[in-house]
Amino acid sequence: MPVLERPDISGPVPAPGSPGILVPVEYSRQIISAAIEGSFALRNFTVQRMPAGIEVMPVLTALPTAGWVTETPLTGAGSAATKKPTTEPQWTSAVLRAEEAAAIVVVPEAVVFDASVDLMAALRDPLTTALSKTVDDAILFGGSGTHAKPASWDNGVVVQAAATNGTPEGGDFANAVSESMAKLEAIGYMPDLIGGGPSMSGRFRSMTDSTGRPIYFDNIRTDTNEASIWGTQVDVVRNGAWDDTIAIAAVFDSSKVIVGVREDITFKILTEATIDVSAARDGSALVYLAQQDCVALRVKYRVAWTTVQPVTGLGKGLPAAAVTPDAP
Repeated sequence: MPVLERPDISGPVPAPGSPGILVPVEYSRQIISAAIEGSFALRNFTVQRMPAGIEVMPVLTALPTAGWVTETPLTGAGSAATKKPTTEPQWTSAVLRAEEAAAIVVVPEAVVFDASVDLMAALRDPLTTALSKTVDDAILFGGSGTHAKPASWDNGVVVQAAATNGTPEGGDFANAVSESMAKLEAIGYMPDLIGGGPSMSGRFRSMTDSTGRPIYFDNIRTDTNEASIWGTQVDVVRNGAWDDTIAIAAVFDSSKVIVGVREDITFKILTEATIDVSAARDGSALVYLAQQDCVALRVKYRVAWTTVQPVTGLGKGLPAAAVTPDAP
């Protein structure tokens, strides 16, 4: 007599309710997705709330000076030394301009109703990661190649660092990172953050001293959850925004890279709008949500960024330096 068996799980998965299937096929109620990857910029740079769409911050560009005075003579020749010298500090302005990053996902209502999961809730995490990548891409690499940025923003801070403050890797990653840190220290800034893409982690692990012992211990010798080297925090950009062709790593004085948040990430379910779903957003493909029984999940985020370059006793400059790839 024939043997009743389970469906062949090595082949295509049969649809639920298919004829001849005695053992039901269970479809998970959980969507498997990558972990939420937040924004490197929001996680590490100085973040402040913006009370308006544009915020102006005064930045000291010329230090006041002081001099010695004497008690005599009060009049006549040499009396200038008894008068206290005057000084005039100078200021400039750093400007935060909030711009909006957004996305819309359109889903037929039938798909939402028939799904075995809360589809709208499941979409929130990947959309949050997408916004984080968009923000990092613009703040770090905007204006270079395909890295988009709002027109009101400067080129990304790593792009600027690679162009004006770059150190080629030269086969010695540890030395290149040290030299990048030294460039910030030379103008009186404090390099407190090293950032890079996933490939940077491998380079750190391969760093050794003259005896061949590793010099980078990720969380082994500290009581914190932060990776560090030479007392400087190390963080890896894992949302896909880092571009190794521009910089292998970058060193920052994080207190002088400012990210302004005008409006937090917000979600809204749309049911009666008309959505342009064309790739060029030229109106060639429209979806009428109410008429075509669809819903849409909209997400948006309004942020700004700038660098401040205050003068110190040693000078001033961009608060970032980059380790650049060697020329091919």
